[in-house]
Amino acid sequence: NTFLHLLCLHPAVTSALLEEVFTLPSGEDRAWVKKLLSTPNRSGNLPLHFIASCPAVNASLIGVLGSRFREGAATKHNAGALPLLLLSRNRKIDSAALEALIALHPPAVKEKNGQGFYPLHVLCSNSAVTAPLLATLLDWHPDAATDKYNSESGSPFHILLRNPSLKSDPRMIHEFLLGWWPK
Repeated sequence: NTFLHLLCLHPAVTSALLEEVFTLPSGEDRAWVKKLLSTPNRSGNLPLHFIASCPAVNASLIGVLGSRFREGAATKHNAGALPLLLLSRNRKIDSAALEALIALHPPAVKEKNGQGFYPLHVLCSNSAVTAPLLATLLDWHPDAATDKYNSESGSPFHILLRNPSLKSDPRMIHEFLLGWWPK
């Protein structure tokens, strides 16, 4: 890991701190910044993958990295996951961060990981899943709602039904059925 990888995983990382890293006394050296942002670790993770997994993730952090190396949002790590899939798994996900990452690479919503899951499948198993997060992914890829990964996992709806955090918000099931399940 580079120092930037480690910084991106730190729970206290801020966009101001990242901005400072990219600004040298002589100004921003675009070649150096691109090299820093495009260097993967041994697992193929770029700093954007780490930000997507970070407990401090937010739209501002994604914007700082994405504005300098947009290609990072379209880069899969060695196990086949794009940063969007990692964000979908992050328990600190919020709508603004999700939309910021989708804006960097909209086709990511329609890409499966190495195991055959769309970001929607992963989000449905996340304890932080909310109706607005579901709506964001479904707005971009409504066909994912009925994609049945396999007979064990089922569709995103099946995964959502097994999510223990739904006991606190059964409205999500109602919204999912009424708004997105094919008629």
